[in-house]
Formats: sequence, structure tokens, C-alpha cells
Amino acid sequence: RSLPETVTGKGGVSVVRDLGEESGRVAYPDAAKKEGIVSILAVPMKLKDSIIGELRVYTGEKRVFSDDDIFFVQAVANLGALAMDNARLYETTKKSYQDLTEDFLTHRFF
Repeated sequence: RSLPETVTGKGGVSVVRDLGEESGRVAYPDAAKKEGIVSILAVPMKLKDSIIGELRVYTGEKRVFSDDDIFFVQAVANLGALAMDNARLYETTKKSYQDLTEDFLTHRFF
């Protein structure tokens, strides 16, 4: 489950500074605490005008994320979204090429 304000909040950034104090904002707080997670930074993965996912950074100690931290993680998230879109476009192009080649060979030799 996404942090609500990240995806439903028009792509805002979500920060949980201390999971012990803000456990209601996280889907599985007990599991997160068991893993040693204390702070969370969640940023949307944006592609064009759409949010296609969320990238999270977890820390094992209480942390205040700086504007530079947030900017960097947002840039990485957007590059990841672009990479996923490029992979999808590559697969679509590859399939179209295979279909075209098959059609050409079928009509050429039969």
C-alpha cells in the first residue's frame, strides 16, 4: 500500500520521520519495525502526467530528509519510470517487428 499522500495526493512527497510515532500511515508497521525501519521517504514515479508507481527510501535511524535528498530521490524515481516505459516500448517494437517479419515470410514464400 502506498503512503496515501504520495499517490492520491497528486504526486506529493511523503516523509515518515519516525515510524514509532506515525505507524498509522504505513500498511504493515509491525513488519517494518521488525525489519528495523525507522524513517521513510516516498516519492511518486512520474511519467508524463501520470503517476505509475512509488519509490521509497528506508532508513534504520530517525532522519530528516533534506530538500537535496528529496530532489535526488525524485530524479531517480523519474529516471526509473522512463526506463520502464522505454522497456515497454522496446518490447512493443520487437513484437511488431517479429509479426511483420512473419507476415512477410508467409506471403513471400507461400
